Amino acid sequence: MPMLRCASVALLVMWMLWPVSSHAQAVKAGVVSTVSGKVTAIRAGVPQPLPLKFKDDVFLQDKIATGEQSLARVLLGGRALVTVRELSVLTITEIPGQATINLESGKVSLAVARDRMRPGESIEVRTPNAVAAVRGTVLITETDRIAGQVPRTAMYLTSDPTARGVPVTHLNPATGLAVGPAATLNLNMAFFATGIDPLSTRQMTEADHARARAGLQDYVPPHLQAANQQQVTQAQLREATQLANTLNEQPPPTATVAGAQSAQQAVVEAQEEQNSTSDISVATTTTTTTVTTLPAPPPPASATFTAGPPAAPTTPELLTNGGFDSGLTGWTSTGAASALASLGPFGPNGSSMAIIHTGTGAVGGTTSTLSQVFPIASPTLTKVKFWYTFLTNEYPTFSVNDFFNAKLISPAGAPTVLATASRLGSPLTANPSAFSGGGFTLGTGNGILTSAFTFSSTSMLLTPGSWTLFFEVVDVSDTIVDSAALIDVAQVVTDPPLYIVWDGSTLDRADRDPLLRLTSTSRTFDSLLAVCCGSTVRLAGPLLHAADTDLEVPFSLVTLTSGGTLATSTTEPLVLLEGGRQSLGAADGVFEIWGVNTALDPETGLVLGTDRPLQHAGVLLETSGATVTTERIVRLDSALLEASQPILNLTNRSHLTTAGSAVDLSYRARVTSLGTLMRLDGSALTVAQGALVSLAGGSVLSVGGDLITLVNGSTLSLLNGPLLSLSGGSLASIAGGLVAFGGSGGNALKVANSLCSPCSLIGGIPVALTNGAVASNVNIAGSPIKNQGLGSVTLSNPTLGNGGTALAVVSGATSKLTVAGK
Repeated sequence: MPMLRCASVALLVMWMLWPVSSHAQAVKAGVVSTVSGKVTAIRAGVPQPLPLKFKDDVFLQDKIATGEQSLARVLLGGRALVTVRELSVLTITEIPGQATINLESGKVSLAVARDRMRPGESIEVRTPNAVAAVRGTVLITETDRIAGQVPRTAMYLTSDPTARGVPVTHLNPATGLAVGPAATLNLNMAFFATGIDPLSTRQMTEADHARARAGLQDYVPPHLQAANQQQVTQAQLREATQLANTLNEQPPPTATVAGAQSAQQAVVEAQEEQNSTSDISVATTTTTTTVTTLPAPPPPASATFTAGPPAAPTTPELLTNGGFDSGLTGWTSTGAASALASLGPFGPNGSSMAIIHTGTGAVGGTTSTLSQVFPIASPTLTKVKFWYTFLTNEYPTFSVNDFFNAKLISPAGAPTVLATASRLGSPLTANPSAFSGGGFTLGTGNGILTSAFTFSSTSMLLTPGSWTLFFEVVDVSDTIVDSAALIDVAQVVTDPPLYIVWDGSTLDRADRDPLLRLTSTSRTFDSLLAVCCGSTVRLAGPLLHAADTDLEVPFSLVTLTSGGTLATSTTEPLVLLEGGRQSLGAADGVFEIWGVNTALDPETGLVLGTDRPLQHAGVLLETSGATVTTERIVRLDSALLEASQPILNLTNRSHLTTAGSAVDLSYRARVTSLGTLMRLDGSALTVAQGALVSLAGGSVLSVGGDLITLVNGSTLSLLNGPLLSLSGGSLASIAGGLVAFGGSGGNALKVANSLCSPCSLIGGIPVALTNGAVASNVNIAGSPIKNQGLGSVTLSNPTLGNGGTALAVVSGATSKLTVAGK
């Protein structure tokens, strides 16, 4: 364990040279990859136990304790994974060449990567009356005390690719010295010792397997399908003992539970907080649906795979009075908040909507909030949805950045921003006439975010506890010029996907067939795949191939969030739809991609997402003769997407309709496309509301080819929006054209909007410049509409004056658009 060894030497030097107070400079031993429930660490120099959270550092000499119904996983130096059961207490120590897990009470599972260990190194698991040295195996250890005094220990070796076994030494609990020679614990054997009584070993029974895995599993969504029950039963016998994605599946209880391949691969893959135990339900086939059976290796802990026919989608509502039809019942407010039946041009979905504003009654004359707490009983993939708009009297006179935020606050108090709008960072339009309500007045000519409500939908995996949906509107720098937000139809609903991998788990699938193949059938399920919380799914083949199949999937096909990653090694389309009618992601789109980490990008000067949640070298969505409706194709937030092929390829008289912007880079997102971003071949794409591509929140788009290519009689229709919209300091650079016509001709671009106020004609393209953007923010050269003889461009109002039709919108003084037109 070289990293920890070096750290230990450094610590010894500090002890010799520094005052006693320097001992508080703790040495990192690992990082927390999973926390469920209450997990604390007692740390030297800190008077109170510290609550441990996901990705927290763990230090040598930390005493880790788990509460009831709690679980933790710790990745030690990239070479070992420790899973800690509820009501366990342990300390991690180290001397050169050997780290030790001192288990005072409870249970741990330890998986060690042999090839990551230096010669002679090992990791010990020590209880009051036994010690084992682990290298390249999976060892489960449990200890307690009889009548609170006499210690007893059980150890189970559930994986041993080394074929050498694990040496276990029986210890005298009073002296810590060995009681007799070491015993070798071989694969699928159990060791038992009570006090200094003679130890015993035996081949593991079914009961031993069940006891070994008990308490080491995370939450597993229920398996409702009868066809899954036998596999689930087997999975429950394996879940605590089968290593990640490297271990071959063999039937329990007497055969190898986790076997032939080495544990080090799992730990290498666990570098990003993966875990070391398994719980599986393998997808099965039915008479109406072809679902490729997942081969060994199976998915690991918390990776729950259920398959058809799935239960009808259920979306239990977790909020009370989310539509505000009963006023603010169920909600907690501060400042100026009330329910309204109408406000100027805005009306509710039902009988009422909520308003919060910074006028009379606001806290300090600046802030008003609205919030509701809701419980999560067990880890659940959840959709948080609401409609909102932002109104401000700061626009257009004052450059004061009043803002609205919507947040989801975890039980630990950590906020996640769901939506934001502000005077300087959002595209605003002038209010045609003054209106008042709820104590707030918006003057004539002042700012409205949009002429209708904006929809926000966010997928998150919520852990047990009390969560808070929180809205706030804040007046910056003054108490005179007020702003407000309207909120309606707030919902928190569960979204059980067919496949879910979370809490640091990993799924490796070597089969080159699609994960889900559907032929000549119809299916309804809430969502296809969710990967969350540092987990990784690696597929050798595509995700979905549906032929002549009707699909009803109300939520996203793919949700990647909180460090979840989907990576493939195929160049085939990730999702291929041939024929049929599909309603995909009506709530939030086909692909929902959320990153975690950001960094300053030296090229652009922007803070951008650095995570690559989706890694795929082929087309993301391809259709042939299919009819598809969705909210959007892809939404990217704080993440990087690198596309070597078009993200969308419609062929053979396909027709896809999006309710919102087709591609949405919502916040600090970056998309890099080597060629054309989207391609239509003899097909039609309709965007009902919004832009073809929307960039906000300091996002970046770099396209090496054309933004979209239309060939062989294709049609792109934008019913109420531009081709491209940039706001919030976002940047777009397109090497080719905005549109390229080709093939046999007969292509059409049809754009309807009234966004000019007025527009500037730049490079032959009508561009709406708003919120401080000027003509120098835009550079359009060459042929922004390529091969015009092979297609037509129709604008609903081809004038540059107010109400004219814009092909591009650039909002904000730092938003910039470059089209080379090559």
